[in-house]
Amino acid sequence: MSICFVVNEFSNSSKAGTFIHEYEPQISKTFPKASIYYINNLDNIDQVVSNAVNSFNTIVACGGDGTIQCVAKHVFIAGKTLGVIPLGSGNDFAKSIGVLPKQHISYYLNILKKSKITELDFPSVNETLFLNTVGIGFDGLTNIYAQRMSHVKSGLKYTLAGIKAFFLAKTFTISVQTLNTNFTENVWMIVLANGAFEGGKFHISPSSINTDGKVELVIFPAFSRIKLGYAFLKLSFGLELNSSYYRCLSVQKARLNFPKSQPAHLDGELFSIDKAADLAINNRKIRAIMA
Repeated sequence: MSICFVVNEFSNSSKAGTFIHEYEPQISKTFPKASIYYINNLDNIDQVVSNAVNSFNTIVACGGDGTIQCVAKHVFIAGKTLGVIPLGSGNDFAKSIGVLPKQHISYYLNILKKSKITELDFPSVNETLFLNTVGIGFDGLTNIYAQRMSHVKSGLKYTLAGIKAFFLAKTFTISVQTLNTNFTENVWMIVLANGAFEGGKFHISPSSINTDGKVELVIFPAFSRIKLGYAFLKLSFGLELNSSYYRCLSVQKARLNFPKSQPAHLDGELFSIDKAADLAINNRKIRAIMA
């Protein structure tokens, strides 16, 4: 197998870099011709990966969801295969393909050796590709606060960020156009979900499957702030919400309009959306190694 590993050294408070450095001998023993690229400046990751896809058939992203998304877009464009070693705080995409976090290196190397390949949807919003979710509104604001809490352990970080967002978030008006419907509504947030989980434990879209050619629009209407708090607490404990909290539309294409810019994230990374978001499913899929 022609394979290389791209490691975000700073992912999850530098735990990703420490993990791969420790197990370099096992990686080299399993894949003698493999190369390992350590990224200590995310501004360089695009150049590193764009070069790697010219020399290797399989690129393994080692880090969190943001790192995997950066690697995946180059893999997708080049028509190569994506592997993952989930070493971030959330690891939502890895879970969607059955790759568990916090395992011994032998677990990940066995998955890569077996090379069980599946083809996954790789949708885009405003022509930016995403693997898992795009969150707008309360969801995006929570992520902004979480990004500022780099000193806090990952399990606690999103809980504290969500509590802060609970007090400061505001509802907003969104207009949605799809092939089958057109409506305007006041909401707390809307999530574009290709995967079922985000933030490591929030079961935000139980019906989302990243191979079905659709993305779910998960809409949380402007109910009371107290009810918003209940929803956040349930999600924080990994519980599913019933239909009184949200509704879900499965779409292949949609346009979202807002009266003003809203806080947002894309695969857990800060993302800028001005007053419109165009969602589309790509006809071509990305090849990924799953468990």
